[in-house]
Amino acid sequence: MNRCEPILEQAARNHAGAAEELARHVSEATVIRRDELLAKHTTLRVGGPADVYVEPGSEQDLAAILAWCHEGGR
Repeated sequence: MNRCEPILEQAARNHAGAAEELARHVSEATVIRRDELLAKHTTLRVGGPADVYVEPGSEQDLAAILAWCHEGGR
């Protein structure tokens, strides 16, 4: 085990918690995925995994997502 593994495990738990927390602030129409490849969503098909990927289901959900991010995801 290298010394970065505990840090990476902590980050993975934080991202999982962030996705779950965000889901409580938006409707079921909003798509929230962890480790979504951004290449699926770009013209040139480049891009690695996003820690948390979100597609708002409505304008209200977009506003809630932006407010949640502005508050530091808490």
